Amino acid sequence: MIRYFLQIGLILTGCSLSDISEDLTRSVLDGDNTTDKEATEIAQKVYESYGGLDRWRSIKRTTLTYVDSWPNLLFSLFGPWATSDQYIAQSFWNGTFDSEMLLLNGPRKGRMWKMNDGTTYKIIDGRMVSTDDPNTSFYLPTYQYFVEFPYRLSEIPILKYGGDTTLSSNHYYLIFGTLFGFS
Repeated sequence: MIRYFLQIGLILTGCSLSDISEDLTRSVLDGDNTTDKEATEIAQKVYESYGGLDRWRSIKRTTLTYVDSWPNLLFSLFGPWATSDQYIAQSFWNGTFDSEMLLLNGPRKGRMWKMNDGTTYKIIDGRMVSTDDPNTSFYLPTYQYFVEFPYRLSEIPILKYGGDTTLSSNHYYLIFGTLFGFS
């Protein structure tokens, strides 16, 4: 199985982007704004393993329910919720960052966050209120991106093959991707 959550893998293994080959990052910084054949082939395998890009593009909206659990230290430092085990219902329109998130438990149960065309809202007690809340503008697209990541690889203009590795008996292909080229 192809492992695709590079960001999560980097965080869990204590790696950072500086751990990716210096030659690899230097080539992009020096203006090599092309995509490697190996990276393209790995991305293609990812698309296919999740049903293909055409299938994803044919699905207009995704709805899911999940629990966002934060360990106590992480929660106290970075947690966006009033409880460390937040139950969430989220809907989003695929390929956009228009979404809504309903909190299903805790002291903010029933509160809804929403993003539409870059504008963020909170719906509290049935009233929709425009907000500049950084949690709303950060977490809605971030959680959506985690779900859509296998398909969003197709939107990243520069992909570089970074090699492969084994962690805890699992084989991983490493891909460096950036939305911005340098020259």
